[in-house]
Amino acid sequence: MLVFIAPLLIIVGVVFKLVGGIPISDESYWEVFAFLGEWPSWLNFALSSLIALLLAFVFNQLVQTLGLLGRITNLTMMVFALFYFAIPDAVNHWLAWSVFLMQLGILRMAEEVYDAPSRASYISFSMGILIGLNALIIEGSSLLLILLLQSLVLSGTASFRRVVIGLLGFLTPLYFFNALAYLFRWEYRFPSHGFHFDLLQGAMGKLEILGIVFMAFMAIVAIISVFSVASSSTLRERRRWILVIGHLVIGGILVLGQGFTEAVYVAIVPATIVLTRVLLTVKQRKLSNAILLLFLAIVLLINS
Repeated sequence: MLVFIAPLLIIVGVVFKLVGGIPISDESYWEVFAFLGEWPSWLNFALSSLIALLLAFVFNQLVQTLGLLGRITNLTMMVFALFYFAIPDAVNHWLAWSVFLMQLGILRMAEEVYDAPSRASYISFSMGILIGLNALIIEGSSLLLILLLQSLVLSGTASFRRVVIGLLGFLTPLYFFNALAYLFRWEYRFPSHGFHFDLLQGAMGKLEILGIVFMAFMAIVAIISVFSVASSSTLRERRRWILVIGHLVIGGILVLGQGFTEAVYVAIVPATIVLTRVLLTVKQRKLSNAILLLFLAIVLLINS
């Protein structure tokens, strides 16, 4: 049923938002995709929703393939559909979903090191390329290199050579982009780490307050998931789950540093997986229902 309900939820939600009116995309959020601020807001939102609908199936299949939930379920699609409406309209650009795809690729490669340790060098380079591309789009996302290091250490394949190979992969897209920038006189782009904790500074509007509440909520959910996995999984599964939590922590740091903005695209993949696992594994029905209701309340408040 979830295979039909989750896409239907996205479609119905999109129709309601289009009827109610979509605010103009705020180009100040996306330096790379700023030109989308000139597009009709309804067209941008419709394209973004269509891509999200397709990615819901891809995401659900990937999580099942990796076996991160401990069982076969389509609940991932439902949780992702709800997370979709937690993305602020101002940053919901259709091209921004390329960042989401890169997060799926990064997570897939980080987990693949366990299954194919002989390919660890190749995976490190490929993962580094995706992180480098991500860093060209979102400030501070080069922190995802920590996830690369985590995957090598936890899988027992870490070596100085493989770390260097991963760094070379990371530098490759930066090198080629800046080479083109030199030829065509574009603005150079380099990885930056300007964390100013924007979410906690300045005037606290509705979105900032909800962002802090959402982060606190996900921190609690992540802690619950760690205890759940620790008590019912093998050492190998626990180590693989650490990668998901590490991914979530990096996304949380980016949101904390930049505010409830485009950084959510880094956090949405691990956040969806963690929340889905908790809803599936928590034995106390009242606690599970409370988590789901609180999540729904935050999503509704963001869209009200």
